[in-house]
Amino acid sequence: MKSKKRIFALVLTLCLAIGAAAFAHGLTTSASSNGREIYNLLTTKYGFNGAQASGIVSNIYYESGFNPNAGGVCYGLVQWTGARKSAMRRYAGRLGYSGSSVKGQVAYLVHELKTSERAAYSRIKAAPNNASGAYSSGYAFCYYFERPANKLSRSRQRGNKARSFFAQYKGSKAAGKASSASTSAVKANKSSKTYKPGTYKLRLTMTLRAKPSVNSSAVGSVAKGKKVKVTTIKNKKWAAYKVNGKTKYFSLKYATKVA
Repeated sequence: MKSKKRIFALVLTLCLAIGAAAFAHGLTTSASSNGREIYNLLTTKYGFNGAQASGIVSNIYYESGFNPNAGGVCYGLVQWTGARKSAMRRYAGRLGYSGSSVKGQVAYLVHELKTSERAAYSRIKAAPNNASGAYSSGYAFCYYFERPANKLSRSRQRGNKARSFFAQYKGSKAAGKASSASTSAVKANKSSKTYKPGTYKLRLTMTLRAKPSVNSSAVGSVAKGKKVKVTTIKNKKWAAYKVNGKTKYFSLKYATKVA
């Protein structure tokens, strides 16, 4: 038992060191952009108010400097390890995201908060939308989700930083939304791929959705490795798939056309 505790402490120390290195020299333009994207996702897609989102953003700043590829043993925005790191990649893939993307990692982070990390989630969601709430959210995320060594001092540090992010983002939220939407539209126009009917082999287990959209409710899954004959495609990449006579949809982003 003592040996396991020592190993855990060593891994935790390594993760914290990686996080410290990520922001020791200040944020790059790309990192600052990621910070804004994370804040926008949390407030516009996942239902957090500005103060609650600022608390989460503050912790991500200290964990990875907003770099979704930060680390090695500990990986990503909040430095997942072991089984959680693997679960994050699988979950992101089922939603049609890369496990190294900001969107995929934020989606899994919120999933963890709502399931295995409810102690943190309930406290974060109780935070009011003001500077005090930002502090409470940053403190709670660190204390109950990250659970680092020196919990009290680190939680206070991240709570104080959350106030700074709240002040930074407050008043520019609408502009941030517009900027994010505009950037997403440009990326979609540049990188969108149109799929054609045929037989596809899935490279990942894919989530089935009620409608051809990542925002639609999940209603099942299609297993990795399965070959599916696709005759109808909606919104450029969503394959229609019938289950018990009902049409559902999955993304072809992680599927290879074999015939």
